[in-house]
Amino acid sequence: QLRTAHQAPRHFHQVQEAAELQDKASMLITRSHRRQVTEIGAQLAGAQHALIEAVVALDESGEWAADGAITCAHWIADHLDIEVCTAREWLRIGKVLRGLPVIAQRFADRKLSYSKVRALTRVATAENEAELCDIAERTPASRFSHALAAWLNRHTPADETARRQHQARSVRHRLDPDGLTTFTVRLPPLMAGTLLAALDTTLLRNPQHSA
Repeated sequence: QLRTAHQAPRHFHQVQEAAELQDKASMLITRSHRRQVTEIGAQLAGAQHALIEAVVALDESGEWAADGAITCAHWIADHLDIEVCTAREWLRIGKVLRGLPVIAQRFADRKLSYSKVRALTRVATAENEAELCDIAERTPASRFSHALAAWLNRHTPADETARRQHQARSVRHRLDPDGLTTFTVRLPPLMAGTLLAALDTTLLRNPQHSA
């Protein structure tokens, strides 16, 4: 009984140490997953920049025509098994970056993500790209669109904003695998408000459609 009494604390400490080792192992595994995701993400960012440059170089070379493709975007879509609209967006971004060296360099240095570069190439100019880059670097991607819109509203004349938004209007649609149609619409705020109000009215008048 005396030995058992002396052994009890030792067994308790062994169990406690085992539990602590298990916690440390779990932390190491979690850290390992975080590190793995971060490292792969960094590699992906570098690959995205290289890909954007490569597709523009391909477009300018004209090599894509040798395979009978209609456009470079169609060639990219066929060979990388992506949608043509995605290939067109890569080409658009790459061509715009030719005139935005500051954004292009920070993209290459992985200081700007693809999502931020995509947004910047829609509104940045050679005159404001440095300032917009600074905003992009200190703003999370989830809030960058709002920060960019706020900056533009403060620094852009109303008539220029209206002209830019008018030129950027677009409506796209695609048939999804489940049979539904997805629309992507880019409209100025007032037109968007009118459309949303009309949709709300239609759904209110036909409640069965909103189910």
